[in-house]
Amino acid sequence: MRKAYLGLFLCFIFCLLSGAASAGEIIDRTLRSRILGGEHLGYDPQRHIKLYLPSGYATSGKRYPVLYHFHGLFWSNTQAFADGNLQRTLDFAMAQGIIPEFIWVAGDFTTAGAGAFFENSAQAGRWLDHVVEELVPYVDSHFRTLATREARGLLGEFTGAYGALKIAMYHPELAASVYAMHPVGTGLGWVPMSQRDFWSRLLVAKDPAGVPDGFESVFLAMAQAYLPRPDNPPFYADFIVRNSDGQIVVDSKNFHTLRTRFLLDTQIPAAAENLKQLQGIKLDWGRYDSNQDHVLANQNFVRLLEDYGIEHEAEEYRGNGHDHWTNGRVLRDVLPFFARMFAAGGKS
Repeated sequence: MRKAYLGLFLCFIFCLLSGAASAGEIIDRTLRSRILGGEHLGYDPQRHIKLYLPSGYATSGKRYPVLYHFHGLFWSNTQAFADGNLQRTLDFAMAQGIIPEFIWVAGDFTTAGAGAFFENSAQAGRWLDHVVEELVPYVDSHFRTLATREARGLLGEFTGAYGALKIAMYHPELAASVYAMHPVGTGLGWVPMSQRDFWSRLLVAKDPAGVPDGFESVFLAMAQAYLPRPDNPPFYADFIVRNSDGQIVVDSKNFHTLRTRFLLDTQIPAAAENLKQLQGIKLDWGRYDSNQDHVLANQNFVRLLEDYGIEHEAEEYRGNGHDHWTNGRVLRDVLPFFARMFAAGGKS
């Protein structure tokens, strides 16, 4: 397997140097959302979408499968394409027949803070509705897509993988396949949420601008999505802990609400039959993630899928979970997975 991949990688490098792979086109479109505007947090309703159109799209007259990509926190679709590696990988994969030609759609899930947490929240945005009711219909109406669930796939990394799984769990009519690269939010880890050392810094912050990047801003965005409170400015949210006479104490009610609304393992019982409608589900995660909570949570999550009889593929690989775009897994694992899924999705 390693020798085969080495040969593929060397071929990839040769094609890049020789220009043998026909280049697709990266285009930008702006979608004005009617769903995301008006929250207390003031998200920009203008969503800046990026699309990769395969070589020959302009003249082929064909319709294409679509892969929807969900980026994670502290990231954007612009950054995903910035160094050109993603486009070169897609060009190469299609030129070599690793995957049939398809359209890649990278939605815009940025916010003024850490990013979207893929929930329908009056405070933090109706992100699930945005994808289902706005993004997918926009793409289908403006581009030559195969507008069937079998010809749509969902892909994300980290919180984007969480979002892809959540959409699959609640909207199986939208897409028939999902690949979650090192998802987070699948369950609890080793360290209790309430015992993180950042709470003392977050609880004394006076406004969003004073919240440091890192766990502080992540858990603020999480609270705004899953523990919204419109009468509690400037964050418009509650937390799972509070300051009581100089001591940080757990708010049991808020923790229970966050756990049941946010963590995906608690939602499997209600979503099991939906997931069974999918053609393909795959998760992977890096064994050496510096946050071992992610590793434990994903191990337990796929065991839960087994318990509910939900067919899936899962792999714990030798890596840190932060290197999908550099370790070859997109070319070797992700795109071939969707090639199999799209093969059952019909042709133009």
